[in-house]
Amino acid sequence: MTVLPVNHHQERKGVPVCAWQRRLTSQVRSACRRQGTAAANKSGDSAIVESVPVSGLTLFFEAEEPEDVELVRQACEKSVRLIHGNWGLETPKDGRVYIMTSWLRAPFQSAPWLWKVLLVLFFPLWAPRARKVWPHAGGWEQQYGERRTVGIKPPRLITLGDSSPGDRIFVPEKDVRAKVQGITCHELVHAFSSHLGLPMWLKEGLAMVTVDRFFERPTIRPETLETLA
Repeated sequence: MTVLPVNHHQERKGVPVCAWQRRLTSQVRSACRRQGTAAANKSGDSAIVESVPVSGLTLFFEAEEPEDVELVRQACEKSVRLIHGNWGLETPKDGRVYIMTSWLRAPFQSAPWLWKVLLVLFFPLWAPRARKVWPHAGGWEQQYGERRTVGIKPPRLITLGDSSPGDRIFVPEKDVRAKVQGITCHELVHAFSSHLGLPMWLKEGLAMVTVDRFFERPTIRPETLETLA
């Protein structure tokens, strides 16, 4: 997802919100409530966010799902060790991992309050892309100033998603729990290295190599490597 620019001058001046912005804010809030209710009805969760510390990060989750939380927690611990040991990258000062269950609710849960306002104001610009990407994405990384966030889908949503784009690049993985671990590791590498401004090929390559070391086996199709070579 694209990071939205913050205009600190306008923030200090307190630019008034015009009528259309107020209407948009009201519409987005209503949409969030509808989305949250639908997700709760499907999954049985109450959208109450809880959190646990893990390896210098904070893991947030909407419902008390011990198996999913423990799975992601263990993946975070191992990934952080690998990132520290292999690349010498430091843990972000404000690093957060979210078990996300809604493309609409996830950005608002992870963003600082000022960014929530920007998400509302620029909703028509980012929402269509987020909605389109959601069925195919197992996770994503987003930076809000100094806050670096990672969103990971739980296994039940990974199973419902469309994995065909990833299957053309990665070795197919039938174990959905292993998929969640690999996605967690991949996105954490992005979060730990986002400040470096790496070119896309190096950014993705670093994440892919780290996932290979996480599982101690190749996870990229040989033909994919040949294409990239």
